[in-house]
Amino acid sequence: MVAVLHQHPQTRFSVRETRRLVRSVVRGEGKRSGELSIVFASDRFMRSLNRRFLRRDRTTDVMAFPLGETGTVGGEVYVCLDQAKRQAPHFGSSTKDEIRRRIVHGTLHLAGYRDGTPAQRQRMRVREDRYLTILTRKG
Repeated sequence: MVAVLHQHPQTRFSVRETRRLVRSVVRGEGKRSGELSIVFASDRFMRSLNRRFLRRDRTTDVMAFPLGETGTVGGEVYVCLDQAKRQAPHFGSSTKDEIRRRIVHGTLHLAGYRDGTPAQRQRMRVREDRYLTILTRKG
């Protein structure tokens, strides 16, 4: 099950598309889906989470908290809509495309991927691109 929550006071993203993105990644990684939540958040909320759990006093674009049993993809992904809007021009993409990338990125974290080293970041980026290309073609 994929729960989608809108914490952001104004901005929304498609629940249907969010679920489609998450399911595609879970299936593509050959995993089973566990209890999974995607939360669309504001800068303020993300900064609070980042400070509380990672001891970093700043906002961030995505945070993932894996929960559940081995072999399943479960947990919580927090996507900062304000940060996605700011990052989109930097990456030459739309805000929606940046939000999609953050959803896929967070889901990959729940599937076991890490991005602490340049090699790990590159591996995740390749996976993100793969899923976003597939999903863009499907519409």
